[in-house]
Amino acid sequence: MTDTTPDYAGLSRRLGALAYHIQQTGTADSQDAQTCLEVAYALSTLLERNKQIAALEAERDALAAENERLKEDRARFPDKPDDIGRMIEAHIGNLKAGKKNAEDLADKAFNRAFRAEAALAERDKEIADLNKKFEILKRAYDRERQRPIQILGSNAGGNQP
Repeated sequence: MTDTTPDYAGLSRRLGALAYHIQQTGTADSQDAQTCLEVAYALSTLLERNKQIAALEAERDALAAENERLKEDRARFPDKPDDIGRMIEAHIGNLKAGKKNAEDLADKAFNRAFRAEAALAERDKEIADLNKKFEILKRAYDRERQRPIQILGSNAGGNQP
């Protein structure tokens, strides 16, 4: 198969050489030389754009081939996840692990709170028992204070010597 694409780089060089020759020999006016230089610049710009287009086409072809490969993989292995499926699966796995960790931490916090509540209930019972004992002792003390005091050696209303 023959390549029919024009040799833009060769044409550009030849036009540049022609413009130089025209300027040196003076066989054409400066406008002709300027036109040749402009055409040479346009051809070199066109050549550069063609290279960029070729690179983009190569990238497009590579992406199309990758797309076809993925389609074939999905057709051959419908249960096997593709690349994006693996990423989604990993993300879901991370979410599940995060949920489990959060639930574990919440369970620990609830257990600590329940233990603290039980300890407080025990302390409340102890305080209630101490309050009852205090009230009993206070009543006994008050009864003792209200009794008449008997002074030793004194006989109130008894025998006098």
